[in-house]
Amino acid sequence: MKKTETPGYVKTETRFCLECGDEICYGRSDRKFCSDKCRYDYHNVSARPSKINRGRTLAILDRNYAILEGLIKKHVSEIPLIQICEMGFNPAHMTSAVLNRSHLECGLYDIHYRQSGCKISGITKLSVYLPCKKITKSK
Repeated sequence: MKKTETPGYVKTETRFCLECGDEICYGRSDRKFCSDKCRYDYHNVSARPSKINRGRTLAILDRNYAILEGLIKKHVSEIPLIQICEMGFNPAHMTSAVLNRSHLECGLYDIHYRQSGCKISGITKLSVYLPCKKITKSK
């Protein structure tokens, strides 16, 4: 969509829209797009790869969380790495990790576990409570 000559718009040197390639005849001298639609499309396309990556990573974290939560409900605190991977668990995705001498202490939001050698053990869900301050009446 091209602007027609309108008061307040100054004819600029020949520029072309970064999205569709149409000539930009009028507008600010630093204008890069011929319309709002082209501007939105251009920026949406440039942001798409990072959104897709974020979505994939969150999906993997959600699947890992569901698997660990299911194991906790079944009162399983230790499982071979091969077996949990067959369930769809991806050991490379976690929200925190601390390397100790003999094992890796991992966290997935509020679930913590130890990964050592070929097993995952110590699967526990932490209760998150905010400390409360006692209110006392003063005389």
